[in-house]
Amino acid sequence: METKVCTKCENEFPLSGDYFSVRKDSKDGFRNECKECKSQYIKNYYVQNKTNIIEKNCEYRKANWDSFTENRKKYEEANKEVMTEKRKLYYQENKQIISSKKRVYALKNKGKFAQYYLEWARENVTKCKIKRHKREALIKNLESNLTKEQWANAKIAFNNSCAYCGEESTLQQEHFIALDKGGEYSATNIIPACQSCNCSKGNRDFFEWYPRFRHYSKEREKYILDYLGYHNGIQQLALV
Repeated sequence: METKVCTKCENEFPLSGDYFSVRKDSKDGFRNECKECKSQYIKNYYVQNKTNIIEKNCEYRKANWDSFTENRKKYEEANKEVMTEKRKLYYQENKQIISSKKRVYALKNKGKFAQYYLEWARENVTKCKIKRHKREALIKNLESNLTKEQWANAKIAFNNSCAYCGEESTLQQEHFIALDKGGEYSATNIIPACQSCNCSKGNRDFFEWYPRFRHYSKEREKYILDYLGYHNGIQQLALV
């Protein structure tokens, strides 16, 4: 079998596409450096010129946005399963970073999000009804006995401030255990929270979400758990 010596690492390999990339204008039809050396060169070049490469790529995309978008759509349609798996993997590996960025963006663009939702709701009346009916069904099937007096006492217990961040703001009734996870609408599961914290927590588990929350406070965490009667992550007492 004919062989060839790589001009970079000076190792000898069989002269085939398994070891050398094709180059039509060369005498033997292959590049002078082996595939491994070529790959390493590209990696090193990218690391050394990362900023310039990113800037050029951005400029190219802006100048050719229509064709770039069209090619991207075609590629994703032809590789749906691969792209779906890549997105899932990326999300799992960067879940906290993505969530944090979304929260910051949402806080900076409240008006934009409100307008977007209004427009979406007008165009998706049926979907909105389905969501509302699901929520109403959950409420009917769960304990729902929070009184005005109990809600007033809950706000007093937290000094009329958000249980999660401590800010004095317009307070909402926050389900400590989310409604769609079996959380009751009762004094043993409702605490006061500002809109920002309420949205940030969503239906996530308190014990996973709060320790990573940007307004986390060990003192507030203890107070919340004591107020709701939790010990070692299990609720022991019911509020009167």
